[in-house]
Amino acid sequence: MGNERYVTVQNVNGETRVDVRQHHELAGEISPTNHGVHFVVYQFMNLFRFIDEINVDYKELRSEKLKMFNFNMGDNLFITSNVDRPVVLIRAYFMNESESEDLSLESEIALTYEEWESFVAALSQIKECVYLHGNEAEKKSTLIF
Repeated sequence: MGNERYVTVQNVNGETRVDVRQHHELAGEISPTNHGVHFVVYQFMNLFRFIDEINVDYKELRSEKLKMFNFNMGDNLFITSNVDRPVVLIRAYFMNESESEDLSLESEIALTYEEWESFVAALSQIKECVYLHGNEAEKKSTLIF
């Protein structure tokens, strides 16, 4: 996607997931950092299902017809943006057990508009990798871009 950010599809503890994560080069190899988020399959499929609606809001936000958008992909994973900050945020929250209604930020990644557009352009390719991983239960990760 750019800026050392990559999308991978991998099986973690028997569960297929899509990681959108910052990477760094270490000893000649590209390795993921802790900075990023992951989608489990149903969250990714929700993204795929709602991408047209998200893109309508994205374009309206870019043209300043809309001030912000916020989409829940399930289990407190949100895709959001607002006119005050020129990025698309993918944020995962967790429920703070001591306060039953408050969500606390668990992880996020801020994608520039160019990175977001690259991500959206690759969604069909990512979906195919998710399908292959789910059917073949591959143990290795697939670096997409």
